[in-house]
Amino acid sequence: MMQPRSIQTQEINIIGVGVKTNNLQESDPATAQIPTVWERFSADKIANQVPNPLMPERPLGVYFHYEDEHSGSYEFVVGLEVEDLTHIPPGLTGIQIPPGEYLIFSVQGKIPNIVVYTWNYIKQYFTNNTTYDRAFKMDFELYKPEDQVDLYVSVREKAPQSQS
Repeated sequence: MMQPRSIQTQEINIIGVGVKTNNLQESDPATAQIPTVWERFSADKIANQVPNPLMPERPLGVYFHYEDEHSGSYEFVVGLEVEDLTHIPPGLTGIQIPPGEYLIFSVQGKIPNIVVYTWNYIKQYFTNNTTYDRAFKMDFELYKPEDQVDLYVSVREKAPQSQS
């Protein structure tokens, strides 16, 4: 299966549209909010409203403000990377991904199926990982040409287990 690589990221600024949701909502197509945000990003031509995007052909999906790791609510924004957040158009959201340590899971395949599959794999990966825990700070997906996606998962070193 896929082997992630570790990376230290720089600060990333994003302008886009978003929603607050949770995994229970997202597991049911009738209540899932994330597909609706992607549809709005496309239908409302949000990319054209983002001032001076650095990579207009590479949208990002960002997960943040996790309330309770896997089971709580979180916020999700679809947007484009920008140099700074000084000019956020009305109706759009600006967020800043702080520098941090991430594991990157790079995949290619039919979107959104490959992304859903990879998030399920990531949950299992951290169940068995002896080096890292998910930090649940900010996670993001970078969409690239030809159905390629890099999933960045914020991590922290696993605390040593005490020996009894």
